[in-house]
Amino acid sequence: MGVSGGAKKGVSGGAREIDLPRTTDSEDRLRAALLDWYAANKRVLPWRDERDPYAIWVSEIMLQQTRVAAVIPYYERWMALFPDVATLAEAPLEAVLGAWQGLGYYSRARNLHRAARAIAADGGALPADRAAWRALPGVGAYTAGAIASIALGEPVAAVDGNVKRVLARLYAVDADPARVAFRRAIETHADRLAAGVPAVGGAPGDWTQALMELGATVCVARGPRCEQCPVAAWCAALAVGRVDELPRPAARSRVRESRVLALRIARPGLGEGPDGSEHLLVARRPPEGLLGGLWELPLVPWDPGYETGRDEPAAIAHTLLDGLRDGSGAKLAIHEALLLPPVEHVFSHLRLSVEPLAITLAAGRGGCSSRGDRSSSGDHSAADIRPVARYGQLDRDPIVAVLREGGPDAASARRAGLPVAYETWRWVTREELAELATSVLMDKLVRAFEHAARPQDR
Repeated sequence: MGVSGGAKKGVSGGAREIDLPRTTDSEDRLRAALLDWYAANKRVLPWRDERDPYAIWVSEIMLQQTRVAAVIPYYERWMALFPDVATLAEAPLEAVLGAWQGLGYYSRARNLHRAARAIAADGGALPADRAAWRALPGVGAYTAGAIASIALGEPVAAVDGNVKRVLARLYAVDADPARVAFRRAIETHADRLAAGVPAVGGAPGDWTQALMELGATVCVARGPRCEQCPVAAWCAALAVGRVDELPRPAARSRVRESRVLALRIARPGLGEGPDGSEHLLVARRPPEGLLGGLWELPLVPWDPGYETGRDEPAAIAHTLLDGLRDGSGAKLAIHEALLLPPVEHVFSHLRLSVEPLAITLAAGRGGCSSRGDRSSSGDHSAADIRPVARYGQLDRDPIVAVLREGGPDAASARRAGLPVAYETWRWVTREELAELATSVLMDKLVRAFEHAARPQDR
């Protein structure tokens, strides 16, 4: 296959491509070669030979921005818990988020749940074509194309990151991946190739998965294995020695940094648990936004003024809970305050430095103990600081009221990755906390607090 020695502007909408001689017969042979390779080399995956649209839908949503190896146990557990769309629609959101816990990008789980309920409300039948799937919450062009081709046999394209890379090299598409020209060029080639699969006796679903498999295992981003590629003879980038250059690297988005306090506020036993154990204050984020719908120990923005209190964490605790009083008007005491080393956590767009502050309330008035002085500063019973209720909005709970009043403004919350206001508050035991749907960040913080509380570490 020769190279014309130039570049062209064509249907790609301005993207530069190497002008190679291509015919319908040439692309048919390309299709056949890739399908044959896929049949002989495809990985064994739990969803690989699945034709149930629901199962394909779940797997494709989970695989977005997540490695296959990480997805497999989540997929298997999910399908055991929610084997069909009706079961998913009936499940409470908290159970859905709990099953997703640790997989990240929780909006994917919320959208799955929302879409399942929309399907159930519309009679319970799954969409019958790509356009109908595209209309569901959280189902984009790629996911709709994958479901339609794999489960429904439609000869339509599904373009994910792997497919973009394969096609950008096959056709030497030289354009900024963030620009419309690149997207149009890739979609044009993807649509044409997919539409011609039935003509060579191929299954549209196999073609979709073959392209993705090639990008995941051979035409990888770094160190592509061109010597193993079944379509190397058709690769324009390889022909001109530009495989390592294409597609062009996408401009990295700036990751902002933020610093917050995580509050582990503990109260003496409230008389409702089996052993009267201490209870911790937790809050649930609103359903939308970062970590939406998940429970966490309350997070608040870091104030530069806290820096002077690093050696005296009680000062930070008093600043946060200034004026805190119980139902009788008596000022509540802080028994102990401990500031732990920062916990770092990175989201795709945000790097958080979290300062964990453990605050244990006493049953008396005034005073505060430091680490090592475990004595209470008063002799009042735990009933003095009993919350109005363990569950629900806790609108009249004095601690919740203080934290709400001192909550961040919208701009500060957005910069710090925090909610402007939490949706719901609870007092829970440590055992109950373990049953709630929480984030990986919160798991890190809980482990840090538990490690600090071990007697051998004191």
